[in-house]
Amino acid sequence: MPPTACAKIFPMIFETNLRGAGVFGDEPLVNSGPGTVGEYNGATGTFDPSLVSGLNMPQAIAVAGDNIFVVNSVGGKFGQSIGEYNAVTGVSINDHLISGLQGRVGVVAFGDILFVTSSATHRIDEYNATTGTLTQSGFVKGLKLKGPAELAVAGGNLFVVNSSTAGKNGESIGEYDATTGATVNSSLVTELHGRVDIAVSGTSLFVASSATHRIDEYDTTTGMLVAELVKGLHGPTDIAVFGGDLFVTDVPNQSIDTFNATTGMSEGTVLTKLHGPQGITIVPVSGSVTDTSYSWLLLLLGLIVTFGLKVIVRQPA
Repeated sequence: MPPTACAKIFPMIFETNLRGAGVFGDEPLVNSGPGTVGEYNGATGTFDPSLVSGLNMPQAIAVAGDNIFVVNSVGGKFGQSIGEYNAVTGVSINDHLISGLQGRVGVVAFGDILFVTSSATHRIDEYNATTGTLTQSGFVKGLKLKGPAELAVAGGNLFVVNSSTAGKNGESIGEYDATTGATVNSSLVTELHGRVDIAVSGTSLFVASSATHRIDEYDTTTGMLVAELVKGLHGPTDIAVFGGDLFVTDVPNQSIDTFNATTGMSEGTVLTKLHGPQGITIVPVSGSVTDTSYSWLLLLLGLIVTFGLKVIVRQPA
């Protein structure tokens, strides 16, 4: 019997490039144009390097439903903004959905809510993802944040990187309830180095550090180090996890590389010749693949009939 097609879930990768370029980033950086959002479809293998173009130093990125939210750093004390774009067509919905932001800004979607960090205001604010209206200033209560930057949501909890200016080991990761803002553990992971980004899957918290050139795995319950999972990276900036794989942006190599989230083994490079890859986010898409498992089952049954193989099924006592 011929192999049949079955549905499989693939990653749809959205990534920001600080500077735009020609198709697949073949133009020199000195000749590059405004920043872009690139899109890679894991089901078809197609890559659109300029799904959204004309951006100004885009950095953090989030996806909710059919919409992309991108942090634009346009300069000036209050120059940072978050634009909203259609995730399928790249068409602008609202270039300045949220404006007047300060410092280094991070964004993550949680249902119809956007959580936005600001290293300048030392706050995590809550916005309506549809209207861009500020719904709660200082969402996390009773917390003295020091330069909050990257963040992730998983299992109803919000994980936030605090980039302290106290010294070289001043970065830490806090955990908070994403519904109430209550503190779960303000110092879940401490003594981190340099620019740090995070991704969460189950009970694993993955931390990419540009200073240590590593990806470390921590336990989300205890905050204990589980493993120095991936070593020898060049300049990891952002990280995402999907289907047992880690996807990491590498600025010096202008690439997005993948690693096994359990073993840390390299699984190759997804995209190359990018122009300043920064933020990365992944959503699942469906695609068709050839399924040969049924054919193998028929082959096994054929062998049993032909050669009289004995199949023993052990039953519980």
